[in-house]
Amino acid sequence: MNIDIKQNIPEELSHLTLMTKSNMKSFIATLSDAFAGYPQIDLILGSKAAQGTLRTFWNAVLHAQKSDTFILADSPDVHGVLIVSKAQDAGTKTLPFLINGGIKLLPHIPIILSYETYTEKIQNKHIGKDTMLEVSIPSAES
Repeated sequence: MNIDIKQNIPEELSHLTLMTKSNMKSFIATLSDAFAGYPQIDLILGSKAAQGTLRTFWNAVLHAQKSDTFILADSPDVHGVLIVSKAQDAGTKTLPFLINGGIKLLPHIPIILSYETYTEKIQNKHIGKDTMLEVSIPSAES
């Protein structure tokens, strides 16, 4: 994902804060805090995944998003994150994921890829290709 270029954010989302290189660490911190102890993440990264592992995972995931994905926050303080993408563009690109820290998660790569393949299969079966997917992630404090 090219996070330096201002994307064409739909007008109804324009009041939200777009993720950029300069605020990306805040997005990673919020996502890591929100998903600490979350069952899906425990399945993928092992139960009680350390904060450093969560930050490595989210850094890799955010860098590997496809070009039509919008990653936004409720405010510049990033208390919650909203990820919006077309169903056909949902998911991550493997090489950017690995280059941006995913390689450190090598023992978890088989289950990460299996989970990604499974979710894409379910999405493709039940959601139209032009449908916009929205994933809203509140902060851990919510």
